[in-house]
Amino acid sequence: MDRREPSNQIGRATSYFALFSEIGFVLAIPIIVGVLVSEQVDRRIGSWPIFLLVGAFAGMALGGYASYRLITRFLARFEAEPRASGDRRDGTGGSE
Repeated sequence: MDRREPSNQIGRATSYFALFSEIGFVLAIPIIVGVLVSEQVDRRIGSWPIFLLVGAFAGMALGGYASYRLITRFLARFEAEPRASGDRRDGTGGSE
């Protein structure tokens, strides 16, 4: 039986929704900016696919790193929260 308060569960669900939304933006924006900027550089120089690929991969790397940092901070915050007496990590619950 789950002994946590419903408001705590709603707050946690909202936090996860916010995290996943933020991850989407953190992944998408560096990739889009990298592709757009590198496309302009390629047009000016005349070397079409080279900088486009570099910009796309740089955006993916930056987005992946930013997502990693975001997730680790989020999980560290939830690890630091006081846990309810019936919510144990080993899955056995609180009643013995």
